[in-house]
Amino acid sequence: MNKKTTNQMKGYKQVKIEQRVTMHKYVEVFVNVPTSVSEYDVEDWMWEEKSDDISDKIQNALDKVQYEDGSGFYEYEGLEDLEDIETRFQVGDYGGHTYNY
Repeated sequence: MNKKTTNQMKGYKQVKIEQRVTMHKYVEVFVNVPTSVSEYDVEDWMWEEKSDDISDKIQNALDKVQYEDGSGFYEYEGLEDLEDIETRFQVGDYGGHTYNY
C-alpha cells in the first residue's frame, strides 16, 4: 500500500483517513440439462458435463455488466454467504449453492 502523508503542521495532529469501497457484479446464465437427469443430480451432471461451458458463459456475462455499488449481500435470494464468489443453481423448486465455475 502506498503510504503518503501530508506535512504535519505545528500544533496539529495528523489523522489518517481510510476508506474501502465494495463493488459487485451479478449475472444469471442458463444451461440446458437433459430431462433424464433428476433435479437432485443436476449439480453433479453440470459439473461433469458442462463446467467449461458454464465457466465461459459466466465469464462472458460478467464481462458485459457494470459493477454495482455495495456487496450485493442480501440483494439476491440465496446469495447471502460472505464469500468472494458465491454461486447457486436452481431447477424448479430445487436448488442451492454449487461449485464456483
